[in-house]
Amino acid sequence: MLYLLSLVNCEIKDFTQGFSEKIQKEKLAFIKFYSPTCKACTTMKPKFEALDLEPIARKVQLIEVNCQEAHETCAKEGIQGWPNMRLYKNGVFFDRYRNVQNVEAMVDWLEGKTEL
Repeated sequence: MLYLLSLVNCEIKDFTQGFSEKIQKEKLAFIKFYSPTCKACTTMKPKFEALDLEPIARKVQLIEVNCQEAHETCAKEGIQGWPNMRLYKNGVFFDRYRNVQNVEAMVDWLEGKTEL
């Protein structure tokens, strides 16, 4: 399933259907493609969720996509390994996050991308 994370609002939205249409509605979306059986993904989960508590979360929607359940979406997006974290602008792939997987590094990277 694909979920829109919102820890502040305690709301989870199902993004299983219509992924492309739904992310087009978001000016900026930082998406973590993952597998629940992936150890690196499990380690990354609390760090990714902690982003929602950062000021950058007001500018960027945080979304998780479980590639075991949404394999067609992941294949269409060219996801070949997990975790795979990508930034989309207006529904179009913009850049892939390849840096250190900690909150501070992700915030710095996102802040740099939102200024473009």
